This record gives sequence, structure tokens and C-alpha cells, in this order.
Amino acid sequence: MTNVHIINSSINNDVYASHAGPEDMNVIRDLIVKTVSWFESIGSTQWNNLPNEQDDQYLLSAIANGEIIIFRKAGETALAGSVILQQHPSQWDQKLWGEAATSENNAVYLHRFIVNREYARQGLGFEILSWIDNGIQFTGRDRIRLDCIAHNEKLNNYYKQCGYTTISENDGFIIYEKLHSQRTTSN
Repeated sequence: MTNVHIINSSINNDVYASHAGPEDMNVIRDLIVKTVSWFESIGSTQWNNLPNEQDDQYLLSAIANGEIIIFRKAGETALAGSVILQQHPSQWDQKLWGEAATSENNAVYLHRFIVNREYARQGLGFEILSWIDNGIQFTGRDRIRLDCIAHNEKLNNYYKQCGYTTISENDGFIIYEKLHSQRTTSN
């Protein structure tokens, strides 16, 4: 059972959020493939090891845990975007966040935030990040954490503009945190 509760599915007048189901695996994977291809086209090696068989298992597990949120324009099957909102820190998170990842147990870890390139530069990314703060609740979690490769100045500035606070730089990544406005205290 998930501790990620959608309280308002509307991102804007056209795009809506829902939990991904097993039937969405292929469209999620396609969105990742297209994003990796776009990264390559601009000379970035970000996510260059994706997708792979191990990643498919990770995605299926995140779907089963209710941690993947997908975004679609009303009436369309293609995804406008997706995000993974992990309820527990991964090994990667533990490496970057250190003891805070295991001792505090009060954070959701944001991963694989993707906006379909067809929706790029239209404000959808900002709207999704705002929606994560206002349209969803995480039982027992009061903050959202994410990381970004340190040399991507544009993306790091973007997260700051979206209200995320720089915590530190670790191993070539900047880690960010934001208190979640829809905080709940019960588990």
C-alpha cells in the first residue's frame, strides 16, 4: 500500500496526474528512452546507462509501491511527464545524503523527473513541481529531497527557482531539500 496520496489530480487545465499502473510500463520506458536520446543529442551523458534490465525491475517495483506518478493531457495516451517519488532512500540516496537518509526517515526522494520534450518550455515542469508540493500528500513525510549533477548550472538554478534549498555538494552532485506544504504527521 502506498503512502503517496493524490489529493488533486489537476496539474493545469489540460494535464492530470495519476499513479502509474503495470499497464503504463511501456509508455514510461519510452519516455525515458526519448529523454536519454535527447540528452545525447545535446552532448549530455546523464542517464546514459538507461534503460536496462535492472532499471526495468526498479520501475516495476516503484509502480507496485505507488511511487511513480504519470502526467497526461486529457484524452491522450502519450505521457506529458513522469516522476518517481520514493518513500524510502535508495542506496544512491544514502550515498549522497549520508546519515540523514537513514536516521531522519521524514523525506520523499524525487527521482526521474521527466517532462516530455513536446511539452518543454511551456511551464509544465514548474507546474508539476508545484503540484508535488500542493497536490499530493506523503504520510509521515515532511520534505522532498532531490539531487542534480553539479555541472548542470541551468538545471540547478531551475530547482532553486522552484523553491528547493541547496543542502550541500557531494561526489559531483548537489543535493536539495524543500519542506512539503501538504505535511502529515501520522504514519
